[in-house]
Amino acid sequence: MTKGHDYLVFTKAYPFIIGLIFSQTLADNTLVIVLITYLKEEWNQSLRLAAAIVNFREFFTEISKVYVAHLSDEYFGRFPAVLWLTGSYTLGLVMLWVLEAHNTYNTKMLYLALFFISLGKAGDVVLKSFISDQLRVKEPSKKVDEDLIEGRTKVWRGFPWILAAGIASFLNASWEAYSILLTIILGVELLGFWSGKPLYAYQFIETESAWKKIYYVGKAAFLKRHLPNPKSAGEFYENTKDHNPLKPNIFFFRYAFQINIMSLY
Repeated sequence: MTKGHDYLVFTKAYPFIIGLIFSQTLADNTLVIVLITYLKEEWNQSLRLAAAIVNFREFFTEISKVYVAHLSDEYFGRFPAVLWLTGSYTLGLVMLWVLEAHNTYNTKMLYLALFFISLGKAGDVVLKSFISDQLRVKEPSKKVDEDLIEGRTKVWRGFPWILAAGIASFLNASWEAYSILLTIILGVELLGFWSGKPLYAYQFIETESAWKKIYYVGKAAFLKRHLPNPKSAGEFYENTKDHNPLKPNIFFFRYAFQINIMSLY
């Protein structure tokens, strides 16, 4: 039976990671969360357009999580991915500061800044997996309790998140002051994270994140998008006992059903 104190685990890598979580949470709760107000008041955008921009940024962030999780696990590695994605977030903040400092109303530059911030925000899923890697090496046995690792990861992320959210609620400054302050904080914490490189665990862990599975599902749906609707339930993958019954040939749902068809061609 898992006890409360089992979730409190400390490693030498933790002080180098906690700053990164703190700085990103602080940026999220001071700048990004009031983005719609900023677009209305500073850029004179209509409420409808400002809401559309904010909603699209959030949509892009969620979609990007699928791809950055897959690319970091399969090609780049989680440590380099965290560095590059945090750098992207920092670059976006720098661009926002430049816009404010020079009173420049360059819409293209604004959208590019939001692109970099959204891409950097998608790195949360990679950072979470990276933290879990550090906690797995603390387990003495080869059989790791993934539920326990998940709980410890939430605890690791929870402390700096609560601290940053609390500080953000008391801050009251201009958008320009926020952008330059957060750029400096995030840049310093990024260097701190990089300096802890010798202490991090990099061994390959054969675990699949939910985001990676979503990527594979989306890829299968795209590759099989032109296949006709199956004529029998036996055409579905591993469906010898007809556990997956035929569905109506509805345009919207047809792509979801095609994912499980055996043939790719």
